[in-house]
Amino acid sequence: AEIGGFVASGTRAAQTLRDVDTMARKFVGSLLLLAASAQEFFDSERDACTSILVGRKASTDGSVMTSHSNDCADCDWRMSYVPARDYPEGATRTIFDGRDGAYPRLVDPARASNLVPAAGVEETNTTGKIPQVLHTFGMWESSYSLINDQGLALGESTCSAHLVGVGVP
Repeated sequence: AEIGGFVASGTRAAQTLRDVDTMARKFVGSLLLLAASAQEFFDSERDACTSILVGRKASTDGSVMTSHSNDCADCDWRMSYVPARDYPEGATRTIFDGRDGAYPRLVDPARASNLVPAAGVEETNTTGKIPQVLHTFGMWESSYSLINDQGLALGESTCSAHLVGVGVP
């Protein structure tokens, strides 16, 4: 038998050569799959964010914790403090176009002191206005999550994820 330029004589040797050829093909196939996976993993355009939430019954001291890794190449990494505010009757709130999460995600220095023009972006496009509530709580916000000064936290993950939920009695 001849496989891949190798010649074997005898039934047993020919079978061994075929087995080696099969293993080599599987090995090369595995390497190609691994290389394709690595390309996906290391692709700078691919997001790989992770959200973690720990409830009061899951922490040893009753604390509630939340975290989000913003693992993308062009995300806005800034965390902003938006102070509590009172608004007059009839006030409106501007709705900004949030489709692009790239830095800067928002230019609105009236909202928070660090939401200033950057990277050649002077203003954020708006999509409209809605009625403003009379009072807002202060809050910390970032690209995807926020927590207000009353302890209410919200978060989300826009990426594919493996979701694991573990109930606590």
